[in-house]
Amino acid sequence: MVAAFHFVAPSTDKFNFFMTAVDAHLYPLTDGAHVCVRELAANVSGQNMPCILSGRVDQAYSGPRDGHWQPALMGASLRFNQTYEFAVTWDAMRGGYVAVDALLVESQTLYNGGSTNGAPTAVVGPMDSRIFVKR
Repeated sequence: MVAAFHFVAPSTDKFNFFMTAVDAHLYPLTDGAHVCVRELAANVSGQNMPCILSGRVDQAYSGPRDGHWQPALMGASLRFNQTYEFAVTWDAMRGGYVAVDALLVESQTLYNGGSTNGAPTAVVGPMDSRIFVKR
């Protein structure tokens, strides 16, 4: 069982990925969901590349739930205008369920170098930080 989000990288940069911390009232969540970011191969239907970055997410953690973001992967190197997939996979050996309803992708590069000198107002373009909702 896999939940997958597809998106196009807005710039060449390192990106961090966060999943919503779902509050599954009636179902115990897994302590080891496998997460993976991979490039989607151009013009090859159904053929994916290996993971650029992968890891595990403890969805059974005792931290804040609904309305909070849970870190998934940090520092994935993505290329401008390339299509990627962020996949969350259930591991039958770990038990529990996987629940994902939104993904936050944000670049590690700060807008304007993090400085506000001389710029009381900043306008940030689309995809500086975007939320993908799984329906």
